[in-house]
Amino acid sequence: MTKILILECPTIDINFIFRELDRDGFNYTAKNIKLLNHFENGLSNYNPDIIFSGYSLLGNNGKEALKISRNWYSSTPLILIADHIEVENCIELIKKGVSDIILRQNISSLTQKISKALTKTATVNFNIFSNQEEKYLKEKAKYSSLTENSRDAIFLTLKDGPILEANPAACQIFKMTEEEIYKTGRLGLVDPNDPYLPVLIEERDLRGLAKGELNFKRKDGTSFPGEITTVVFKDVWGRDMTSITIKDLTEYKKDQQELAASNILMQESLNGLNKIMDSSLDLICSIDEEKRFVNVSAASKSLWGYEPHELIGEKYIHFIYIEDHKITNNTYEDITNGTPVTIFENRINHKDGSIVNMLWSVQWDDDEKLLYCTIKDISEKKKLKKAYKVERDRFLDMYNLSPACMGILKGPNHIHELTNPLYLKFINKKNVIGKSIIEVLPELKNQGFIKLLDDVYNTGIPFIANEMLVQLDFHGKGLLADRYMNFIYQPHRDAYGKIDGIFVFAIDVTEQLLSRMKIEESEKLYRQLIKELPVAAYSCDVDGKITLFNKAAAILWGREPQIGIDSWCGSWKALSTDGQEIPLEMYPIAVVLREGKTMTGKEIIIERENGDRRYVLPHAVPYIDQSGKVTGAVNLLTDITESKAIQKALEEHNMELSFQNLEKVKRAAELNIANKELAYQNCEKEKRAEELILTNIELLKTNKELDRFVYSISHDLRSPLTSVQGIVSIIEDESEDPATLKHIQMIKNSIERLDEFIKKILSYSQNNRTELDIETISVKKTILNIVDCLQNMKQANGIHFEIDVQELSPFSTDKLRFNTIVENLISNAIKYHKMSGTERFIKVKAIVNEQVLQLEIADNGIGIPLQHQEKIFDMFFRISSKSEGSGIGLYIVKDTIEKLEGSINILSQPKAGTTFKMNLKNFKIC
Repeated sequence: MTKILILECPTIDINFIFRELDRDGFNYTAKNIKLLNHFENGLSNYNPDIIFSGYSLLGNNGKEALKISRNWYSSTPLILIADHIEVENCIELIKKGVSDIILRQNISSLTQKISKALTKTATVNFNIFSNQEEKYLKEKAKYSSLTENSRDAIFLTLKDGPILEANPAACQIFKMTEEEIYKTGRLGLVDPNDPYLPVLIEERDLRGLAKGELNFKRKDGTSFPGEITTVVFKDVWGRDMTSITIKDLTEYKKDQQELAASNILMQESLNGLNKIMDSSLDLICSIDEEKRFVNVSAASKSLWGYEPHELIGEKYIHFIYIEDHKITNNTYEDITNGTPVTIFENRINHKDGSIVNMLWSVQWDDDEKLLYCTIKDISEKKKLKKAYKVERDRFLDMYNLSPACMGILKGPNHIHELTNPLYLKFINKKNVIGKSIIEVLPELKNQGFIKLLDDVYNTGIPFIANEMLVQLDFHGKGLLADRYMNFIYQPHRDAYGKIDGIFVFAIDVTEQLLSRMKIEESEKLYRQLIKELPVAAYSCDVDGKITLFNKAAAILWGREPQIGIDSWCGSWKALSTDGQEIPLEMYPIAVVLREGKTMTGKEIIIERENGDRRYVLPHAVPYIDQSGKVTGAVNLLTDITESKAIQKALEEHNMELSFQNLEKVKRAAELNIANKELAYQNCEKEKRAEELILTNIELLKTNKELDRFVYSISHDLRSPLTSVQGIVSIIEDESEDPATLKHIQMIKNSIERLDEFIKKILSYSQNNRTELDIETISVKKTILNIVDCLQNMKQANGIHFEIDVQELSPFSTDKLRFNTIVENLISNAIKYHKMSGTERFIKVKAIVNEQVLQLEIADNGIGIPLQHQEKIFDMFFRISSKSEGSGIGLYIVKDTIEKLEGSINILSQPKAGTTFKMNLKNFKIC
């Protein structure tokens, strides 16, 4: 049922309105307000759906009602009912918020106008964004409504061009049809001899608008005085247009004469109203043309602190707050010049120095040349209005700028009453106001959310959910997308505390949830990688407590430590290479956690509980968060016990070979002496020769077995490394977590170093196991291919290569062994070159003749100290523990050169560079 509040005035016949509503069967209740002073209370207590007010040229109730309702109930439609209304007043009122204007002659459209206003109010506040076409249609609809209801002639023309539209009143006033008006044109409707016509045209061209009186011609040749208002504007297509309004002043002139006579009677009545003025709580006064007070009521004392006699004869501007002088003077000029400004606000300087907010209701008497004023103190109202605006602005700022989806659902059907921009953006919908949640999001029907809303509406108990799954059809194609939301459904209550809707507050946490799941999955993969690594690995928190270890670590330690209890390392003891026990605070991972720096390359000994010892190379790296704080560390332990055993076995083997060679020479010498001295002892000679052959056979067998052992161990070690490299590559491709990628890179570096060492062991074994495979090769092409490959090394950046090869004769050798020699020497020259500086170079020179290849590889790198130059070809020799290499590369080079019946020499000086000079036999192929 629609609640109607009616502000009575002479224009409104209440029974006439009720009769029209009852005739149409309109469902309503109504309340009448007879005095404007009771209007605010009526609005507050009755809370109407729509307001009716009368409008009269001689009264101000309509405008005052609009002022009150727009300040306090801006969303309630206000319809004015008038016998007659000027177009400019009609336009001004609609701009100020009047929903519609109904002339008494069109009262039959009343119910239709009410329905239209109520529907428009339900949607207009939330249709914020509209394009130019929508704006044009709305403005055109307003314009059409104004022109159809106006009693004044209204024309729409191109500037200085033809008439495009004329309203029905224009046809009545000029006694023409629309076609006749279009044909006659603008200049045919006005008296061309009117002297004020060019003045108005000039004023319009200068200011864009003009207003004045002219003489106009009807179709029958008669003329009439009219007030013309012309405005130049641009339409939505940018064209210059002119709106022309013509008011027939024939009756107005007669009314002016009658009004003058009435003013005389009014003045006489005013003289009798002085007592009434003095009893009024509002200040009533009159002001003459010199802007001085003429009459002042007694209320001046209570409102401004001045007695009436203190104001009479004084200029009113002296009492106006200085910042309001301009607007007050302009308003005075507008009113005295005939512009209908009847109500305005300003501030008064109270006698005690305070500032008072005042509402002026004024009317100019052109005959008496007096301005009659009623002035009301609205200071308290202004304070309340300001406080309301501040709170409202705060709410709107929070509502519109909130990072969460917010909305209000009204009634048991959960109708959208209010939504913020983020709510609409999230559901990818527009124009949801006035629609139920089921209409806007039908996919929620079977997901239980409607029941939740019903429960909150019926019980008043809020509903809260975190990371709740919601499936939404964002594009209306039936494809549901998963979203995870944090919800709050809070009951919304009216002014009487009754639940009338639900306040919805929701945050989309889908990205956070998926990110957390991805991090957890990455962490799971990381832990799986650590557990599957063939290299011992474990991690500790910032306090050194073990948080993770893999199977290889437990095997290395000979025990499984307790997570979160054991600290620093899972071994029984840790020893230095000289056998001294390492204190807990000096364990590699303890040092890393304390100093926040990576620690690698320092060999230690792990002792198990049963006394077994393993030689390991730790590689400990700290976890550092975004703030630079150490939060934990990971340690990789490379077991080098077998490699050290192989090294020791190789050294013992070399010593045995040397001893056997000496024995062999000794025996040969003894045999030679025996042959000379005991030539006749052939049997003994043959026996000793046989023993020597057997010894050589046994030696060869031992060498082959040792080679097979080295090859088998190296080959078996490479297989799991290849598998680990594959796992690491998969995780590196799938993960985006910086910490995980950092640890993956550490693992890859360790694997690459171990793989390089194994390759060199295999190369050494292959050199000893296989026979020479002689073929003719291109020395220059081979060297260039090797250099091209090695230039991809990270350390090769900025090094200049010079290749000078003179092939005077074809060169035949074992290609694989030749590549091994050149590749090892050039890669070493790159690795141990100076890290910076200009003119960094590596020079390769070669001369091939029929007997030999003379090869020289020189660089200007860091050089080799003299005391180390005799040892660099020894197996596993490294200049320092910080060296990247395994110490076997140059040993392989020398061993391979000797296999090719060649020689190698070194010339080096620290910080100046190193030169390797070689001679390799040319195995000529016949």
